[in-house]
Amino acid sequence: MIKGLSGRSLGLKLILIGGLILVLGVPLLFVNVLTWERSGRAAEIIEEVGASLGGPQTVRGPLLIVPIEFPQTFMRETERGEEAITRTTRQDLVIAPQSLEISTQLDAELLTRAIYDIPSYTATVAMEGRFEPSVINDFLPDDGEVQWSQAQLVLAISDLRAFKAPVDMVIGQGETPLVFEPGSSLDPHASDWRGVTTNLPLDPDEGFSFAATVVVGGVESLTLVASGRDTIAEMAGDWPHPGFSGSFLPQVREVSDDGFTARWQVPYLARGVPEAWVDGQAGVFQRADRASFTVNLTNPADGYAQVSRSLKYAFFFLGFTVLSVFLLEAISGTRIHAAQYILIGLAQISFYVLLLAQSEHQSAGLAYVIAATATVIMTAAYSATALNDRRKGLIIFALMTLVYGLQYVLLIMENYALLIGAWLAFAALGVTMWVTRNIDWYGIQES
Repeated sequence: MIKGLSGRSLGLKLILIGGLILVLGVPLLFVNVLTWERSGRAAEIIEEVGASLGGPQTVRGPLLIVPIEFPQTFMRETERGEEAITRTTRQDLVIAPQSLEISTQLDAELLTRAIYDIPSYTATVAMEGRFEPSVINDFLPDDGEVQWSQAQLVLAISDLRAFKAPVDMVIGQGETPLVFEPGSSLDPHASDWRGVTTNLPLDPDEGFSFAATVVVGGVESLTLVASGRDTIAEMAGDWPHPGFSGSFLPQVREVSDDGFTARWQVPYLARGVPEAWVDGQAGVFQRADRASFTVNLTNPADGYAQVSRSLKYAFFFLGFTVLSVFLLEAISGTRIHAAQYILIGLAQISFYVLLLAQSEHQSAGLAYVIAATATVIMTAAYSATALNDRRKGLIIFALMTLVYGLQYVLLIMENYALLIGAWLAFAALGVTMWVTRNIDWYGIQES
């Protein structure tokens, strides 16, 4: 039996400590809300800065727009009965390049607004490919007529403000760049494209090659749409932490501290979009947009993400710390008041507030070290006073150093967090069972 404390009083205190941990969930909830608020504010700043730069960009095209006209007969009721009325109907056919090769150089820059960092970039997108307008014959109705003289080329991005230079595009072996104007004739309800257009009268019997260079700016991510019937794309950038997403992941990628390179290949069948379609045809533009690949400028030092992940394990580590003090109380026989347990618990909650505040000014790793060190020292010093034993204060210091070290491991090894956390919880329970194995919880020996 442990001196100074009865098993009944220890059992009751253990139950009360469990209730205390649940009650401390309320201030933890407020820390969560504070984290969401600060994270939301950072997102607003990024959106404000991004709006002036065009935001995350999606580069689409080029696409060839060729009008066709054909007679269409309608029946109309009149006083003399039904009459046939023939009208000329006009439609725009959208034609994708037969082949498209994209080479992109992405130059990243970290912008600062107040205490927030915004990853931005300038991307030089070089495109080469070939159009075969003869595919239009498969869509031409009887008695239809192709308006070759009214053909247009369209390039589109998410926001026209992102253009950093005029579009430099030449046809065939030409040396004079085409002149683009804002806007396009594409169905505005088909997608959120913001297009630029140039007139391109065509020879119906010949295909043509093209070469274009587009310079765009943006923030956070760059998306390229596989606009060609067959598309090959390469990208190189100086951002050391790229994230790849979209419908197609790169087939080849290399990432280093100096930047990254990636290569995609999207064949016609994988693209899932016809090589030509009628503008306004339901869902085609949306499917075309989904045939894309994205490079995200991720920031591994995102303090808000680190705090959010830390809060996922807050109950576990809060309980571990309070349980450690309880076990030392049980072993030493020194009584610790419930108010002291509350203060020790609040000290652990203050760690997350410190982590949130420091992460807005330092790197994620340094912010964690500062917040954890302050919390461990304060809790260990207070525990030594509460237990009236410096040696046990040093034990608390060692235990908490281990606890916060393990918590940091969980943060940086997110894929293994469940495995590590499960075994930590199992080990904590096992230690508790071992230390309390001889406690007479019913107080039978005393009576």
